[in-house]
Amino acid sequence: MDKIDDLNEFRKEIDEIDSEILKLLGRRHRVVKKVKKYKKENNIEVVDLNREKIIFERLKKIAKKYELESGSVEDVFRAIISNSRKLQK
Repeated sequence: MDKIDDLNEFRKEIDEIDSEILKLLGRRHRVVKKVKKYKKENNIEVVDLNREKIIFERLKKIAKKYELESGSVEDVFRAIISNSRKLQK
């Protein structure tokens, strides 16, 4: 196997991982829709800063476990949470 074949195998693996991430984001999206309905029915605010604080503390611990840079993980999840807020409005 030559270097370009190796690179293509790595890229194929990354593509598969990206597909899994998107599948999980789709699953999260469906749950957020349920949360939206629940919050609306129970007159609960969309934004819960205390919950977000707890989320980020938990994510920092998980990031450390997987040797990921916590700032980068936080950036990704800030985007995900921002999208969730938009879905709930």
